[in-house]
Amino acid sequence: MTLTYEKVTNLAKRFANNEQDTRVGNLEPNEKTLLRFIIEKKRPVKLKEIVAIFQAHPRTISKWAEH
Repeated sequence: MTLTYEKVTNLAKRFANNEQDTRVGNLEPNEKTLLRFIIEKKRPVKLKEIVAIFQAHPRTISKWAEH
């Protein structure tokens, strides 16, 4: 999840104002959801919050981070 978080966070910071950027359009649905959440909250996201967003177990979220 760390890699995905970093990828999405970097995109959010660089391209939040540019809706036409194709890189945002190429994100996976989970990454888009996380990106939207990060932009709305404007702060780091905790594992507990990600679990609530995706309605998954913490271990599942951690496994997603490994990919």
